[in-house]
Amino acid sequence: MKLLAYVAGPYRDKRGHFGVSLNIQRATMVAMKLRQQGYAVFCPHCNTAHQDGLIPDEQFIEEDFCFLENCAVCFIVPNMPGYTKVEESKGTMREIQFCHDHAIPVVSVHCSNGVIILPDEWRYGDERNRFYSILSREYIDGGVPESAGEICADAGQ
Repeated sequence: MKLLAYVAGPYRDKRGHFGVSLNIQRATMVAMKLRQQGYAVFCPHCNTAHQDGLIPDEQFIEEDFCFLENCAVCFIVPNMPGYTKVEESKGTMREIQFCHDHAIPVVSVHCSNGVIILPDEWRYGDERNRFYSILSREYIDGGVPESAGEICADAGQ
């Protein structure tokens, strides 16, 4: 069974539709990288792309939390030139706080020359992945892994 991964990052943008499209593109790039690594991925950007105004914004985030609470890990999109900064997104900050409150690991993804890079320890199924066996065993057996709160990568490291 695969680990469920959630992609968090800014959706809205002060530039309107163009900026939103860029943010969706960035989240999609992360989701694609995670799928290539073997994760089962939920990307809210793709799930509700361009559905602004359909329902109240708060309802979107509540729906996202329904998915997030069932994920083994939350990956944060990288800050990239021309895109909304992660720390400027109230929604992303709420997702990160939700993860901390529910002991879901938060992992910052990096980007180099347009290539999405996962931290080595989060390359799914990779022998270098020191967390995979613990997470998958505890997650698949049910419940939140005891070690989940300790597993965190920071963009600044």
